[in-house]
Amino acid sequence: MLTDAAWALDLTFALTNVTAGPLTLGSPATNGRPGAAYGGFFWRARKESAAPDVFTADRQGEAGVHGSRADWLALTGATWSLVFAGATEATRRDPWFVRTAEYPGVGSSLAHDTRTPIAPGATLVRRIVTVVADGRLDADGAATLVRKAVGT
Repeated sequence: MLTDAAWALDLTFALTNVTAGPLTLGSPATNGRPGAAYGGFFWRARKESAAPDVFTADRQGEAGVHGSRADWLALTGATWSLVFAGATEATRRDPWFVRTAEYPGVGSSLAHDTRTPIAPGATLVRRIVTVVADGRLDADGAATLVRKAVGT
């Protein structure tokens, strides 16, 4: 528990290329439609009658946040907030994949506009900390909870 109204899920995942040849991560959407593909982490949030708000420390809205790189990103519904934080330098370099209008979802995009290579025997590691909070956070509240959850 971070507070009486917030807790954090800390998820680390590793993808290892166990083949003898190079491997690339992507999708058919990566080739020719930048920003259409997302990667190994994706959170689909609850759909409500109104689309949730999405923001980072310096951007707002789906169009402003999708494809951007930011230390954290918040998605807020009527009575809830999710704050996603890249907890490693490599994770913070990945662009965010964001949808709010069609469906509410956030992911860390491993193949935003190019395929991501993994050499034979190499391992790609990412760490996302997700803060789950009651109520609608603002940017200051989101940043405070990220500092508590990630320790930065």
